[in-house]
Amino acid sequence: MDGWQVDANVEEGIEVEQPDTMDERVAIARDFVADTDLSMPILIDGIDNAVAEAYKAWPDRLYIVGKDGKIVFAGEQGPWGFKPMELIPAVFDTITGADTNRRLAVTWGSLKT
Repeated sequence: MDGWQVDANVEEGIEVEQPDTMDERVAIARDFVADTDLSMPILIDGIDNAVAEAYKAWPDRLYIVGKDGKIVFAGEQGPWGFKPMELIPAVFDTITGADTNRRLAVTWGSLKT
């Protein structure tokens, strides 16, 4: 409520105060997970926002980090550079190990599992 706030959050009653401690930040994240029934792991930036500063992730930015910890995709800063469809080839390449320049075009449903 005391930082950047979007109208949609206000309309849906999603309003939290900027946390001053890591415990407060963790509590906000726990509430989010409970409210959204999120089933994937999440990471919480430290109270110093070091990760946000290092990645320049505000207001939106998409990254794919490989299992080895290396960045395999870094989208442009949003909102103008926020292009989720750019993730599709990056995810494909990451999962398959395919060379982007030699990728085969397939349609959904044509791959057998």
